Amino acid sequence: MSAMLCPRSRARSGLLPWVLAPSLLVAVGADAARAQTQVVVDDSKVASAGFIGFGAEWDAAGYTQSGVTDQDYQVIEKRIRWMRLPVVRKAMLTRWALIADGVFDFETQEMRDLYRQLDICQREGITVFLTDWGCERSWNAAPGVQDVSDPKYAKAIGTYLDHLINKRGYTSIKYLIVVNEPNFETRDFEDWKTALQNVRAELASRHLDRAVTLAGPDHSYAEGWLYRSVDQLAGALGAYEVHRYADDASVRSRGLESYFLDQLGLCEREGPERRRQAVRGGRGRHERRLAPAAGQRQHHRLLLWAVDGGLRCPGGS
Repeated sequence: MSAMLCPRSRARSGLLPWVLAPSLLVAVGADAARAQTQVVVDDSKVASAGFIGFGAEWDAAGYTQSGVTDQDYQVIEKRIRWMRLPVVRKAMLTRWALIADGVFDFETQEMRDLYRQLDICQREGITVFLTDWGCERSWNAAPGVQDVSDPKYAKAIGTYLDHLINKRGYTSIKYLIVVNEPNFETRDFEDWKTALQNVRAELASRHLDRAVTLAGPDHSYAEGWLYRSVDQLAGALGAYEVHRYADDASVRSRGLESYFLDQLGLCEREGPERRRQAVRGGRGRHERRLAPAAGQRQHHRLLLWAVDGGLRCPGGS
């Protein structure tokens, strides 16, 4: 477990001090009757280096259809700034920009909605994990692209990334995830592996591989995809990340923590022999890390964990 200190913590509401005051008085009175316990926080000892923080999935799809106004956006941006949100995962559909076979339009409504959110991320210094959702379903099919292993898919991704980063200047896009939950989208590891390798080559040809790090496999409850990625794609992926839809019970029982530790231990081991040891339940730590792909930077730890669910606001909303 690790803790993150917030040096700029402050009261979020004028009511907060009044709410806390009775509790503080009771605590002080109780302490007077017994020996005080001294708590020392040593900020020179780092519990977890390279921790980005807790982020969110923030997608532009549906904002226009749902009638989100300029005033609504101002409220959203104000809240994001208040949260000091460090990282977001953001959806991108190739068909938003690829409107016909080989024809791009970067001023579609979907792209303008995406720009609006990326503008906020850029202003606030938020790290973006841009996620291309794939192209093998009727609702995300891209014109002229057969499937994710089609070289046209990688070329389209390279084209819109070049526009986003080099033309519009969205340097906040630090990571690219190729296909959302590919174990459901493509269902075939080899097809997804081909897609990833095609995208890597396309980014290198455009010199975008030094601006964006490939992350994956983005699986959901298909650990075999992570095992095979560690074994076969260590030279292509600069970061490993997965999905986990955690319920209350798994969070409260620390089952989610155990799962993360197991998966982290797996990713910090290299080679199929060590991977098999990890599968048998070994959880030891290893200081060496997998090297990022040539030309790619590895900014943080090996894993971005997308944890959905398990958290409830008072009242169940």
